[in-house]
Amino acid sequence: MKNFIYNVNKINENYNFEIYNVSTIKNPYNNTILFSKYFSEEILNKLTSIENSIIILNEDYLSKNILDKNKNLMIFSKNPRAEFYRILKLILKENKKIIKEKKVKIGKDNIIDKTVIFGNNVEIGNNCVIEAGVKIRNNTKIGNNCYIGENTIISGEGIGVGFDENGIRYNSLHIGGVTIGDNVEIGPLCNIVSGRLEPTVIKDNVIIGGSAYVAHDVIIGKNTLINVRAVICGKVIIGDNVEIGPNATVSDNLIIKDNSKVSLGSTVVSKVKSGETVTGNFAVPHNKFLKIMKFLLLNSEE
Repeated sequence: MKNFIYNVNKINENYNFEIYNVSTIKNPYNNTILFSKYFSEEILNKLTSIENSIIILNEDYLSKNILDKNKNLMIFSKNPRAEFYRILKLILKENKKIIKEKKVKIGKDNIIDKTVIFGNNVEIGNNCVIEAGVKIRNNTKIGNNCYIGENTIISGEGIGVGFDENGIRYNSLHIGGVTIGDNVEIGPLCNIVSGRLEPTVIKDNVIIGGSAYVAHDVIIGKNTLINVRAVICGKVIIGDNVEIGPNATVSDNLIIKDNSKVSLGSTVVSKVKSGETVTGNFAVPHNKFLKIMKFLLLNSEE
């Protein structure tokens, strides 16, 4: 899929090839822009397999002569992440002048309110219901038999803060989009944030209650319930058959394993084991929470 078209000779006149997308160090591929903050031999080996790409690397790579600079435009920086987003913003700004027609593919037997707004590279399956005021932004894929409630935003911008070389905060671009499986129900007033470079993923048979917030790069497993007003922070991985209670918050970069439960109003700051129920702020195993509460009640002053 082409997210943009950009000739790299606008950056360096010694090169003349086009790039069409972003990729990551975990999964690099040709004709993309990508970056690596750290040096490792494993990363180096992956990068030797791609060509016609902009590769932004930590200055530690300067002493290495393994990479073929004729195959890719190599940029070395003290802050590869910040440089990556700086160049990507330029590419996307330029791209708006080139690609103006939206690509939207809609399946059969859908009921879509006339007020729904679509971005580019949107694909919707069959038998879906999408209510009034929904905004489906760029790079969204929705499966079959899905429901999206009023005024929900899919693939919107989120928060992924970094610092440039001067210590100034910046917010990362979010262009990875959202991929939603089959038989998914998303209530009204939800915000399902686009992944930064790869999609936020909601798998089959997930139910998300109204006013929930699902941040960038989250993966939600099959048959999971995200209850009303829950907040799932960035890069959380939630397993299958999980229940997140109303008003619960899950901090970033955590793993919530299969068949577990987060009680209502809890704040989770550490991983949750398979089959475990956690409760409280900060959340602990439910039985431990009850013991703590019993102790506090018995020892409290009347």
